[in-house]
Amino acid sequence: MGRSRLAHSGNWVIRDLSTVSIKGNGREFVTCGYLHLCYWQLRGDRLVYSSFNSQTQGRYLSVCSLNDYILTGCESGKIYLWLNFELVHVLHDAHQAAVRCLEADHANDIIISGGKDGLILFLKIEEHRLSIFNRAKIRQGEDQDEEQGWKVEEQVQAIALSPQQLSDDWEKVLVGTRSGAIY
Repeated sequence: MGRSRLAHSGNWVIRDLSTVSIKGNGREFVTCGYLHLCYWQLRGDRLVYSSFNSQTQGRYLSVCSLNDYILTGCESGKIYLWLNFELVHVLHDAHQAAVRCLEADHANDIIISGGKDGLILFLKIEEHRLSIFNRAKIRQGEDQDEEQGWKVEEQVQAIALSPQQLSDDWEKVLVGTRSGAIY
């Protein structure tokens, strides 16, 4: 497998990137970081970018895409929902601390977020709005509580789905933590 340096992001520190299919050519992605959120396209051997229209300048830590939407997680714990490069909704009460990771389950049209607060949340998009659903508090030896998110005792750093995706089995979500523990 070959690799080549396509471009340099300038003064931006890239915290996360996600492939998207906005123009449908399969050669697109979004990057996010401190005070930047950019859409990139590979045109021939040239990589060009444009910034999102936003009055919200945040410390974006994570990004993912689902269908025509792009979601960004911020240091503040908020999750932003974008459509056509415009901000359409902010989920203010997503996490109590930084949203470190976002993962899309395209088969089931849901997004999973993980935060510094140890919460793992399941999100749905309905009518250009984000909502939290099926909140289940999971701790070894405790009952599930539908009013809370999954909670691990450590800062969530990464989330991945099994190759079979989720279906109705939430056990197929892998969670990596700052200490190196994997749930």
